[in-house]
Amino acid sequence: MRTFLRILIASCFAAAHFMAGAAPVQIGKKTIEIPTPQGYGRVPADMTELLSLLDSFTPPNNQSLALFLSEQDLAVAMTGEVPDMTRRFVVQVPKVAIDYNFTQADFEVLKAKARADLERTMANIKPRVDGLMDQASSELSGKLGSQVEVGLESLVPLPIHHETPNSLSMSVLSRYSVGIKDGESVTEVAAGTLNFIRVKNTMFMLLLYGSKDDLEWTREQSKSWIQAVTAANMAP
Repeated sequence: MRTFLRILIASCFAAAHFMAGAAPVQIGKKTIEIPTPQGYGRVPADMTELLSLLDSFTPPNNQSLALFLSEQDLAVAMTGEVPDMTRRFVVQVPKVAIDYNFTQADFEVLKAKARADLERTMANIKPRVDGLMDQASSELSGKLGSQVEVGLESLVPLPIHHETPNSLSMSVLSRYSVGIKDGESVTEVAAGTLNFIRVKNTMFMLLLYGSKDDLEWTREQSKSWIQAVTAANMAP
């Protein structure tokens, strides 16, 4: 049961080299090439159970575009089991940005607002995340046939640590708890790095997740992924 609960923890929040290939995503009318990290693979659309599980934790204002898991995790998923997924790469886009033509000036405004409002934004987002956790708990309970309770105990934003003309990166440490009603519960800390990126006048997000010891890993891999995505979408 403890292993199962740790898997759910990983689903909540949830050294690679680029490129091993490219996986296109569609954002509005634009096709964006997303390089695949070496040793990882994109979760195919027919793995509906796994994608649905992770979509339970996608904020309602965002659209999930692609999920990349390690080859080991993909092999487990192909057997019908839920893989560990502690380390994973995710592509999302704010729904309001799908058809918006993001100029360089627009992106500079976004970065300035992020720098100025980081702590306030994180403080305001926790109640919304709590609502998302309630929704995820309900959906997981229905899928598993048991009362699952998912909670966000704390959310600690870290200062912006990397910036380019077309990207901005920040990290978060989160403490989650997952439990079965009247049963065992597990609490763990997860690290994540959120990257806003602009290519082809389109803004979207690259997210990397890891364990509490993976903060630097998420940051270093974010830099590599940003460079790879930018290069893959440059005009010939």
